[in-house]
Amino acid sequence: MSVTPSNNVFMTLVRAFFVSGGTVRAEELERQLQERQRGDYISLARLMASGKVFFFEWRDAFWVPMFQFDPQNLSVKSTFERIRDELTPQLNGWQLAQWFAMPNVCLGNRRPADVLDLDFASVLAAARQDRGLAH
Repeated sequence: MSVTPSNNVFMTLVRAFFVSGGTVRAEELERQLQERQRGDYISLARLMASGKVFFFEWRDAFWVPMFQFDPQNLSVKSTFERIRDELTPQLNGWQLAQWFAMPNVCLGNRRPADVLDLDFASVLAAARQDRGLAH
């Protein structure tokens, strides 16, 4: 049985991802994919089911942090994929969201989502270190 995170936990994540592209409901992302001719709900469902992107569920909706996508064409960022591969399968969607949204001491207390495009190597090193701690 899973525990639903509190409003405070959800709002903390939403605020944390604001700088790096925000967080949208899966339905909104589906609409954006269709508008840009990048896919549809089936395409997004495949990305989510395969673990290519992560999401978290809150109040009967799936929420997707947008830093995972290139803002120009909504393709999944290759830099994100490399970091995700370091962290999964140890972490579920909520845990991944928290890892990317919370300040990380290995990154000078910066959030991984905020610096992924600026300092990929450091974010990758932090993910590798944190994966090691999870074992």
